[in-house]
Amino acid sequence: MDAQLRLVRMARIDGQPLPSGLERALGVAPWDSPLFEPGLGQWRRHRRVLCSQRPFAGLELGWHRPGESLRWFAISGMPRCDDHGCFAGYMGVAMDITARKRTEQTLREVRADLTATLRALPDLMFEVDREGTFHHVHAPRPELLLVPPDAIVGRNQRDLLPPGTLREAELSELAFYDALTGLPNRRLLLDRIEQTLLRQAREPSWCALLFIDLDDFKRVNDHHGHGVGDQVLTVVAQRLRASVRETDPLGRLAGDEFVALLPDLGENAAAARRVAQRVARTLVRTLGTPLHDRPAITPSASVGVLMFRGHHAVADLLAQADWLMYRAKDAGKGQLTLRWYGREAPTPAPRPPPAGTAADASAAAQGSVELLDHPGPVGVLAHRLTQKPCLRRGPPRRIGQRDASRQRCVRLHESLDRGRIVGQAKLPEQFTQGVERLLHRVDPFVVNRLSNRCRNPPGSQSGSAR
Repeated sequence: MDAQLRLVRMARIDGQPLPSGLERALGVAPWDSPLFEPGLGQWRRHRRVLCSQRPFAGLELGWHRPGESLRWFAISGMPRCDDHGCFAGYMGVAMDITARKRTEQTLREVRADLTATLRALPDLMFEVDREGTFHHVHAPRPELLLVPPDAIVGRNQRDLLPPGTLREAELSELAFYDALTGLPNRRLLLDRIEQTLLRQAREPSWCALLFIDLDDFKRVNDHHGHGVGDQVLTVVAQRLRASVRETDPLGRLAGDEFVALLPDLGENAAAARRVAQRVARTLVRTLGTPLHDRPAITPSASVGVLMFRGHHAVADLLAQADWLMYRAKDAGKGQLTLRWYGREAPTPAPRPPPAGTAADASAAAQGSVELLDHPGPVGVLAHRLTQKPCLRRGPPRRIGQRDASRQRCVRLHESLDRGRIVGQAKLPEQFTQGVERLLHRVDPFVVNRLSNRCRNPPGSQSGSAR
């Protein structure tokens, strides 16, 4: 484009020839050519922009092609000057926006049809966003509204509700949401979990129930005060919400306990377990970040992860997940424990005895019953060597017992090096190496049993006495 704003040269970026007929636009200004149109009343805006001799972008121009539909371009240009600094015209780039213009035209037509349909309805209709702000009001008769529609659009519903109604809404929010964290409280949380489980009865798939309990939260309250403790709970709630999907049920159960449900993890048990472990580990890692305004405080949480499929009683699932959470807490801060639950589980988890019953007293006297953390090949190996199910009966292990188990594991490794295991038979080196790798994943109880087997193999005198 020259200093008189006439088109003097056009070329395609890819080097291909211009479409036929476009050369007729050369030598004249765009508004003087019958090939172009800028849209509704836009020529004046086009001329004002070009005559200002300033950079421009997004000027839309339509090109009439003989026998074809209108084609649209978005043009951007920069002014160019000669060697003396005088304005010499424009150099610009045109981008084809025909598809976008057609989409906009289709949306306008759809909106016109929708508007005509709404106007034919005899009912009131409102367009409201998530924050409760009104964007459109359809009132077929003015007497249906106490105020004109223009007085409603752009305002929030809280500003328009009568005082009594606002009080009822606040009471409803207090009844179903935790006032401190903003998460659903126990009542709403259990209801949402129950609704999700009812859908599981119709369309079963693998789910994961996460029971989350903060570590040493009482110490935070004792050393820093309850105000800081409330701040920690608020931050934990925000981090939990950011760690799960928006549609996943999540809430504060009580005190420093939170529960999250991960539904619809698919039909593959192994894949569902990987997803649940990834989410739980991300959750533990996210919670373990120091508070921004109090770097000395680093929250920590123990998580029990219960894998199940289909519909189950909410109370049973919470009891199992709570039990797993305490097992993770016994292992140290920031730990997680995962178990399967139900008939369809690859390795079902034992049922904890009800509190306050005779079975509970018996379990307290004889020790709890727990399953291996890693079902599969390890469990099969332990079962074959002990000839008993992979259950542990005994009091909870203490630190000294863990050290003793570690020493027995060393002795068992030495026995493997000498090939003395299972009837004094010399085993292949590949098998012994595989057993050594598995031993790193075996519960210390199984290590004890394997060590006893090494010292008293089947068929020996001591073994027969046992």
